[in-house]
Amino acid sequence: MENTKEMYDFISSAWQYVKTTKAPAQTDQEAWEQIIDHSNELCREFTKMMAGWMEYLRKESMNG
Repeated sequence: MENTKEMYDFISSAWQYVKTTKAPAQTDQEAWEQIIDHSNELCREFTKMMAGWMEYLRKESMNG
């Protein structure tokens, strides 16, 4: 992850999802499952980005 814009874009889109997603009724299991699935996908994407960022930092520290 050498491009910090990628991280900012991700954070912005995740925040938009949080802001615009309304809480469904407690009995609407399907809606809750969709929120959980999307949230899990966001977590996976964030984890991949952080791993890429850590790899970038490791390479930079070895070069400097």
